[in-house]
Amino acid sequence: MISATLVAVAAALTTVRESPSTTAAWVSAAGGSLAFVLAFTLFLQGRRDRIRKQADAVWVTEEVIPQYDDSLLVRAHVHNESDAPIWSVVVLPRHSGGGTFGRDLKQDRPDIQPKDAKTFWEWVVPVDELGCRERSPRLIFTDSAGRRWQKAGVEVSRLHLIRRMIRRHQELP
Repeated sequence: MISATLVAVAAALTTVRESPSTTAAWVSAAGGSLAFVLAFTLFLQGRRDRIRKQADAVWVTEEVIPQYDDSLLVRAHVHNESDAPIWSVVVLPRHSGGGTFGRDLKQDRPDIQPKDAKTFWEWVVPVDELGCRERSPRLIFTDSAGRRWQKAGVEVSRLHLIRRMIRRHQELP
């Protein structure tokens, strides 16, 4: 991609150098450069879409079971409808005040095959905290290309990008 950029810039400069006074040369150089920028932008957008494709096909649902003491037992089911496996899957219940329920929650980090769903996660929401329960737990997993993702509801984000943004924010005075 860098070599294509250098070729486009060199061609534009050559056109302008050969006939610097003509408007057509300048228009041609500007048009070529604009076409390259547009093509590069579309390439990056397509790449982002391909990277997110598997992450968009993975989600978590909850089964809520009322208990005898009015608390709730929540079972999380992770669905992988993509064409590739996901690894090291973690589901964390969300609390509206931040944090999670079930801090002592012990989890396996299972792998889930394509077109499959697994239920490994359960936690109890105490009666006094029922109003603080967020409806969608946080889902963290690694895709088939080794990228780590985080989802909460329909929001999906790559974890290394989040960590990079947090680091930059902390470096600001």
